[in-house]
Amino acid sequence: ATFDEMKGESPSMQELKSKIKRVAKATGCVLIRGESGAGKELVARAIHRASPRRDRPMLSVNCAAIPRDLMESQLFGHKKGSFTSADRDHIGWFQQADLGTLFLDEIGELSLEGQAKLLRTLEGHPFLPVGGTEEVKVDVRVICATNRYLKDFVSEKQFREDLFYRLSVYELVIPPLRDREGDIQMLIDFFLDHFRSQHGQPKMKFSKKARARMLAYPWPGNVRQLRNVIDSAIVMAEGNEIQLADLGIREPSDGELETLRIDHWEQKLIKDALKRTGNSVPKAAELLGISRATLYRKIDEYKIER
Repeated sequence: ATFDEMKGESPSMQELKSKIKRVAKATGCVLIRGESGAGKELVARAIHRASPRRDRPMLSVNCAAIPRDLMESQLFGHKKGSFTSADRDHIGWFQQADLGTLFLDEIGELSLEGQAKLLRTLEGHPFLPVGGTEEVKVDVRVICATNRYLKDFVSEKQFREDLFYRLSVYELVIPPLRDREGDIQMLIDFFLDHFRSQHGQPKMKFSKKARARMLAYPWPGNVRQLRNVIDSAIVMAEGNEIQLADLGIREPSDGELETLRIDHWEQKLIKDALKRTGNSVPKAAELLGISRATLYRKIDEYKIER
């Protein structure tokens, strides 16, 4: 990612870009906070590309996508035969990212055992691959991301307090799309041009009602959701104009805006997405513009029955 790829000229985005430039020159850990779909990995890549490590690799790991019992071996490596499914040696992510950057997304999902090993590594100590006998020392800058307050995990004893303070040396908060004044219009036009070209629909445009709905929508799935909605709408539209019915977002009925609480609408959208997809979590996650892991967590958090 480069700054040109971080679309948005709102005051909050200008401030974020300015902070990225300053943080990129430093050497400590970075913690990126933001809602699902806000662009946390894009920010991490911008930091890496602006840093002295730009010529070395940046590796990205989604901690929520790795089974907890395999997390340690994936991050730090393992030797053949160290556990049942270890049929070959594995060089861990830390060793692969040596002299570069390691991006750990959804860091709150890391097990307590993995957190302890991560803390020692960040403090400069060598680590031992699972089943190994020879310690490994690396020089890696770690960038972490989360869509929740890690302090909540700390208070719930699910995350080490000492690791939290180590990771949050520099903290960047990505503003949600609904708070980025003027950027929604810019992003709509950008993705419309992109997908018109991709799908061979050069004359496609939004109807006045469809565009107005897009501008008024709160976008709980942020930029990822906006991108997916436009991609789908161009494919589903008949003719050269996208109508309200072509948008994969819910149109509230009269008097339905009884609250502006984001959690209220998030629950409504999740239930609607599950209903539309026949309770398929992967398809609902794609429709909402969030990861499967995030959707599973939110289903549990809101106690949504399927």
